[in-house]
Amino acid sequence: MKRIYFLLLSLFSIFNANSRYVEFSVNMNNEVASVNGIHVTGDFQIAAGFTGGNWNPASTVLTQIGALGIYSVVVNIPAKKKYEYKYVNGDQFYESEYVPDESRVGYLFNDNRWFYLDSLQNDTLKLPCLIFSTNAPLSKKLLRFRVGISGIILNSAGVHVAGTFNNFNTVENYMYSFDGKIFEYITYLDTLTTSTQFRYINGNNTAQYETVPAACNVQSNREAIFSKDTVMPLVCLGSCVACPSGISKYELSNNIKVFPNPFKQECQVFFGDNNIRDLVIIDSQGRVVRKYAQIKHHLIINSENMSIGIYYITTSRTEKIKLIIIQ
Repeated sequence: MKRIYFLLLSLFSIFNANSRYVEFSVNMNNEVASVNGIHVTGDFQIAAGFTGGNWNPASTVLTQIGALGIYSVVVNIPAKKKYEYKYVNGDQFYESEYVPDESRVGYLFNDNRWFYLDSLQNDTLKLPCLIFSTNAPLSKKLLRFRVGISGIILNSAGVHVAGTFNNFNTVENYMYSFDGKIFEYITYLDTLTTSTQFRYINGNNTAQYETVPAACNVQSNREAIFSKDTVMPLVCLGSCVACPSGISKYELSNNIKVFPNPFKQECQVFFGDNNIRDLVIIDSQGRVVRKYAQIKHHLIINSENMSIGIYYITTSRTEKIKLIIIQ
C-alpha cells in the first residue's frame, strides 16, 4: 500500500511540475446572465480533467464573484502550450460569445480566443477579465503585436516584446507563432493610453534586441500610436516592412481562376463548381482587406479602396491560396 501511495504521489508531482494553475474570468455586466450558468469551453478541458471532452459548453462552469457580474474558474493545465477558448452565456455551444477579429486565433476563419501558457511559475496565471464578446477588460483596450522572422536562427528562449507598456521587461511577454514565421502577443492598456514605444527581441535579454531602422525608429525603439483596439502592422524583425516571405506559408492554387490578372479596375474569380464558400482577400502583410460570404462559382472583385500591389485570396473550403495583382 505504501509503495502505491508513493508511486501516485510521485506521478502527481511529475504532472504538477509541468503544469500551472490558470484562472479564466469574464465580465458579464453587459449581458443578462443565463439561468443555466456561465461557462468556458476550449481545447484545455480534457487536460484540466473535465468530463465530456474538449469544447464541451456545459462542463466547465464559472462561479460568480460576490455581487458583481464577474465570473471565474481556476484550472490546472500543462504549460508550454497554446490554448483556445470561448466564454458561454448558458450551456449550449450556440450561446458562445462572438469574438472580435482583433482577439481571434491567427488562422483564417478561426474565431476562438487564445493564449500561450509559457511559464511554470508557482503562482496562478490570471487571464484578463474580458468583457463578454469584446476585445478587452473594462477600461482597457487591446494591442496585438506581430513580428515576422526570416533568414535568421530563432533563439531557444523564444521571441519576446518589451516596451514602455511593461517597463521594458525582456522576459515577461513571450510571443507565440501559429506558423513558425509570424510571432504574436496581445496586451491590454488603459483606455487613456494612446502610444507606447517597444522593440522585438530574438531571445529574452537586452543584448538580443532588434536594431530598428531609421525609417521607423523613435528613440531607438518602434512606436505604436492607437486610439482603439489595434492589431499592429506586420513587420520583419529589424525592418520597417513585412518579411519578403511573410505570405509564403500558403501554397498557391491552380484551381482558382482569376481573369484578368494583373488588373486595374476589376477581375473575375471562378471556382469551377457550385459549392458555397466564404472568401477573403489578404494583403502582402497578412492583413484581411476584404471579406465575401456565401460565394458560389463566380465573383467579381473591384479594386476600389485597394492600393496597387500584391494580394492573395483564399476560402473557408480546402482551396489553396491564389495570388492576384493590382497594377
